[in-house]
Amino acid sequence: MKFLIVAGDQSGNLHAARLMHELFALDPSLSFYGIGGEEMITAGLWEWANVREVSVVGFWEVARHYGFFRRLLREIEKSLIEERPDAFIAVDYPGFNMRLAAKAKKLGIPVLYYIAPQLWAWGEGRSNKLKQSIDLLLTVFPFETEYFSKFSIQAKFSGHPLLDDANLEKTDIDIENKRLIALLPGSRIQEVLHNLPIMLNACSQFAKRHSNFIFSISIAASVSREIYDKVIYSTISQSDAANFVYADDSRLLMKSARAGLIKAGTSTLEACLCRLPFAMMYRTSAISFYFGKFVAKTKFLAMPNIIAKKEVVREFIQNDATPEKLAEELERIVFDEKERKQQIIEFASIRNQLGGKGSARRAAQEMLHWLQIHSGIKNA
Repeated sequence: MKFLIVAGDQSGNLHAARLMHELFALDPSLSFYGIGGEEMITAGLWEWANVREVSVVGFWEVARHYGFFRRLLREIEKSLIEERPDAFIAVDYPGFNMRLAAKAKKLGIPVLYYIAPQLWAWGEGRSNKLKQSIDLLLTVFPFETEYFSKFSIQAKFSGHPLLDDANLEKTDIDIENKRLIALLPGSRIQEVLHNLPIMLNACSQFAKRHSNFIFSISIAASVSREIYDKVIYSTISQSDAANFVYADDSRLLMKSARAGLIKAGTSTLEACLCRLPFAMMYRTSAISFYFGKFVAKTKFLAMPNIIAKKEVVREFIQNDATPEKLAEELERIVFDEKERKQQIIEFASIRNQLGGKGSARRAAQEMLHWLQIHSGIKNA
């Protein structure tokens, strides 16, 4: 059996790699080709394109790369005709994967979607299109199965894949006396350019009052070190820059820090699972923000808030994300013990809702079971 599998960012790459391992464990004869990163390549992917090439975010940023994405989509569509994979496995990345799913479906190729598109947040109008384009949807949040059932979409809750990550286990690291602040500006170049300068200025203001803190920036493999250097030295003074260090392991950083400033996205859920008190921020281009306001359907952006259906962590979005406001909030989550304790209690409750370990294994079993029933493909 041959599967086309597509992940479009580093987070999806990690989840897809774990899914591939579980599929291989169930059927060692499988082969995979498509779009992924180093972890997927190590797991056995024949790489069509790398996530570094396709990992862009925002309406304006995607529009700037429209020609590239159109050519890539046509190339992969051609491969569907020539290679005739036994299934297309889409991993998150809805803007690209939903288009590709529609093409695969027209060709009679089964479409299995792992990590459901967050249409409940930004695109309910596309739910009927999703229904017409996929055969099986694996969800990672418990409320998603009920949401998609409204559109007669076959959805199964497999649990959240982050709970399969041993690096997100509860830790005995004593952070209460630590003087480390975690900064997670995002894993894409555009995110770093928009969010890191605000974080740097906020921390510089905080450091003027609390000089014994160190600020650690989580750096993504998809963004060159030179980008981070350029942002730092064009934003703050060289003397202030001495307070900032880089961290290659974001999970260890989140478990070791006392508090954090974190860009909206998967990292907010990771911080929750690491029990890291934090504030969420998000800035993007003015054009992307303008269009985003019209499609956003949720009250919150931070995943812990969305899951809890209330404000667990404070959110600072676009013009509200100022160095002054972030510095003030950093004071609160660093020194207010009542606030810190309340966030950690809420984080524990959220973890309990995410299905426990084994998401990738359950998803792999559901996929092969569906193929066995509907496509005559037998499990190993």
